[in-house]
Amino acid sequence: MVLGRVSLRNGPLIAELFALLFALLSTFVAAPAQGQEARLVTSFPDEDSDVFLGRPMQMIVADGSVHVIDYQQHNIVEFDLKGAFVRTIGSAGAGPGELNNAQSLTNHGDSLVVSDTGNGRLSVFHKDGSFGRVVHWPRSSRSLTEVDGNLLVVNRTRGFVDQSTPDDLISVFDMHGEHLDSFGEWVGKDRELSKAMSASFVDIHDERIYLLSAYYPLLRVFSLDGELLEEWDFGHRKERYEERVPENFDWSALSDQSAMIFRARFLFRGVQVTDRGVFVGMFDDDLIIDHFGFDRQFIARFHVPSQNEDGMYLHDFEVIESNGAWQLMALVNDMVPHIAVYELKW
Repeated sequence: MVLGRVSLRNGPLIAELFALLFALLSTFVAAPAQGQEARLVTSFPDEDSDVFLGRPMQMIVADGSVHVIDYQQHNIVEFDLKGAFVRTIGSAGAGPGELNNAQSLTNHGDSLVVSDTGNGRLSVFHKDGSFGRVVHWPRSSRSLTEVDGNLLVVNRTRGFVDQSTPDDLISVFDMHGEHLDSFGEWVGKDRELSKAMSASFVDIHDERIYLLSAYYPLLRVFSLDGELLEEWDFGHRKERYEERVPENFDWSALSDQSAMIFRARFLFRGVQVTDRGVFVGMFDDDLIIDHFGFDRQFIARFHVPSQNEDGMYLHDFEVIESNGAWQLMALVNDMVPHIAVYELKW
């Protein structure tokens, strides 16, 4: 049969052909992006260096410095933007300037504020590494972010909760540990899911709070005073996020926290918001960062295959502009924990 000779009077046949063509096009559109160019610029610390990372939890990049919080070594490791080691801040212990299983940090003016989880407090250090003071803290926190001179806490960031965990996703405290505000309904409340399924990652940009669910393709945007402004549902997109974690949609199995710990699986590992849009880091054996515009449209996928048969674990990432070029700085474990810096091309 020659398609060019098909008469318009063959209505059913034409309909079938168009349906077939539409299905083929839909399959093509639904395929995930293969990945834009991400050229490796450098990585650090060097394998031959005396400096090493044990179990890094979080990284912040600001004012020409890179600070990494190390849960295992109970300290903060500082590098410059070229990867040169600068200093370690803090040491193991419970005294002033000592840390115990620290999990999160944030900039606060000229200081670094550390969630000193094992000691049940915040430890404040000056940027030169010297100890400042201790802030008595009402609860353990795995996520800190400075906003308007106060501290914004994501109450669930790793998927574990206890009786003291509040219902709201976000709490705001002043630098004396006084509670100021709480907002944000936990994910799956209407389905009676465990609160632990509300584990989330946060970034602040242009006076907006971006809260990305760790388990579901959901990004919520709040004003600084806690008003819900937008809700991005990434489900049923061509990136096929839901297909990556079908176990997270077995609602009946996720109401109990103990069962949830063994059944649920992270979908995302972090969120970063810049003037170029929203970047989300995937939980995957490879390094995968997806880029969206503020209109919620998918722009690009940056994909770096792992060189390790056991896969690559993404701890944290930052997208930064340096000398007019955009770079992805990824805190990963690909055989050994390190920071890999890639040049991004759109």
